[in-house]
Amino acid sequence: MIESSIFYQTNRGFERVELPAMAQLAPVYAIEAVDLNKDGWTDLIIGGNQYNVKPQFGRYDALNVTILFGTESGFTNEHIEVTNIEGQVRDIKYFDSDKFLFFINNDSLQVRSVH
Repeated sequence: MIESSIFYQTNRGFERVELPAMAQLAPVYAIEAVDLNKDGWTDLIIGGNQYNVKPQFGRYDALNVTILFGTESGFTNEHIEVTNIEGQVRDIKYFDSDKFLFFINNDSLQVRSVH
């Protein structure tokens, strides 16, 4: 099974950890890592989706930009916030103390706060 994952560098190489089920709704193409809530744990802002697929498969469009809040035990479905930012997100950049740039395929650049 193909899953969206992150990799942690350890003394023995890299450790693969799959993202929570809510992050598996569509392909992830963009991730930005920032401690949004200033709790000392890195949070992930993810985006994706894919509309250019064969008609018999349908669009992969169930993933609005989503925030995965980091905790001591990693990322879980209990610490997620789904935003109203939609589309084929291809890049996310931290811009200011609370602003992000969202690069969306076939759409305008969006400057938004996510939290």
